[in-house]
Amino acid sequence: MDIGTLLTGIGSAASGGLIGLFGTGIKMWAEHKSEEAKRTFELAMREADRKEMQLEHDLKMKEVEAMANRDIAVAQQNRLATEASAASEVEKAEINLRQTSYTMDKATYGGGFVDAIRGLMRPTLTVYFAVLMALIAWQLMKLNGGHWVNPTDAQMMLRDTVNACIFLTTTAVTWWFGSRPIKRG
Repeated sequence: MDIGTLLTGIGSAASGGLIGLFGTGIKMWAEHKSEEAKRTFELAMREADRKEMQLEHDLKMKEVEAMANRDIAVAQQNRLATEASAASEVEKAEINLRQTSYTMDKATYGGGFVDAIRGLMRPTLTVYFAVLMALIAWQLMKLNGGHWVNPTDAQMMLRDTVNACIFLTTTAVTWWFGSRPIKRG
C-alpha cells in the first residue's frame, strides 16, 4: 500500500466526516429554526388568545355595566315613584286631618241666629273701625278749616289719625283674611 492510497483513504474519511458534520450542523440549524418558528407561532397564538379573552372580558364587563345601569335606573324610577306616592299620601292625610280638625273645632252657640251674629262680628268691626277713622280724619280736616285747632297741631293730628287709620284697617283686613283656612282642590 502506498502512501498516496493511504492519504486518499484518510482524505476521503476526513472529507466525509466534515461533510457529515456539516450536514448534521445544517440539520440541527434547520430543526432549531423550525422549533423557533413553532415557539414564535405558539406565542403569537397565545397572544391572540389573550387578546380574544380580554375582548370577551371587556364585552362581558360592558354587558354587566349596562345591566347594572339599567337596574339602577329602574330602581331610581321606582324610588321616585314611591317618594311621589308617599308624598301624595302624606299630603292627603294632612288635608284630611285639617278638614277633620276644622269639623271638630267648629263651634255652635245656640242656633243659626247666634252663630250668624258671631260670624258677622269681625267683618262688622272691621267696617266700623274703618268708617270711624275716616270720620275722625274728616272731622279734623273740618276743624282745621274752622280754625278750632291751630294748623300745626291739626296737621300732626291728621297725620297721626291717617297713620292709625291705615294701621287699623290693614290689621283688621289681614287678620280677617289671614285667619281663614285655605281651601284646596
